[in-house]
Amino acid sequence: MNKKALRLLQYIINNSVEGEFVVLSKLEVKSALNDQIESLEELDGLIRYLELKKYIDIKLNDNNSVVVKPSLSGLVVAGSEKSDNVSGVISLKESNFRHFISGLVGGILGGIIVATVVAIIIIFRGRV
Repeated sequence: MNKKALRLLQYIINNSVEGEFVVLSKLEVKSALNDQIESLEELDGLIRYLELKKYIDIKLNDNNSVVVKPSLSGLVVAGSEKSDNVSGVISLKESNFRHFISGLVGGILGGIIVATVVAIIIIFRGRV
């Protein structure tokens, strides 16, 4: 993916709240990315490119604004193209390890509690 399209995709992701549709003024997008996008026609071409590659979903696209949200593949591509990708992968692995350990400990404790309750029921049932 070229740098202009990636920069536009990152702009869309940054302005979309939790990956939902967002209304963007094309003039604001052009001025925010002024160092890379020179005209509205170029911006329209980049929007069509991102839609064609299925990196974004478009609800409305007219002359002045676009209603757009990043797709899952767009989020993945933008995440993999970041320059700090290595630190992101490391933190993701650490987070997954923590989740694994907490799930394992929770499962063991849950099993002990169930076994204790069953043992108590069996003991008291025999006495009655």
